[in-house]
Amino acid sequence: MILVLCVLLIGSVPISYGVASSSFANDQVVDAHLGARYQVTAKAFPGPPALTPRGADRSPVMRRVRGSWTAPNGAPRSGDLMVELSPGGPDAVKIWVDRDGVRQPAPRSLADLLFVAILNGIALELGFVVAALLVYVAARFVLDRGRDRDWEHDWRRLAGVGTEA
Repeated sequence: MILVLCVLLIGSVPISYGVASSSFANDQVVDAHLGARYQVTAKAFPGPPALTPRGADRSPVMRRVRGSWTAPNGAPRSGDLMVELSPGGPDAVKIWVDRDGVRQPAPRSLADLLFVAILNGIALELGFVVAALLVYVAARFVLDRGRDRDWEHDWRRLAGVGTEA
């Protein structure tokens, strides 16, 4: 039983690797599909003066302001921007847009893609380990019950209890 479980767990490693590789490749395809993204500089319009330059943990506090930018196709665009809350405020913010200048999320970094792929592989491997442990515990439980029943039957037979029938 232990040997079978070990073989199953060892065999699950290539499967987990395959899932991680597939996840990585799929994420790259999704990013490539969304790929026509361009980084442009948007001019932030001045807002009201900032009251607090930093959060309690000294991290920058962000606020929404209006801004304008030029799309890669040359069309002027405007919209809301998230900028750091500071007395002067930034004049320019880097944003990601598509060919028509519509805001898009920034592309994921290679580190982000690898992190997700590795987590998928680890999660699958943990699933195999948990499943193998559950099978092992269930098999031990069933076998121990049968062994205890046989043991009890043999003791009764030796003691002469229940053998008169």
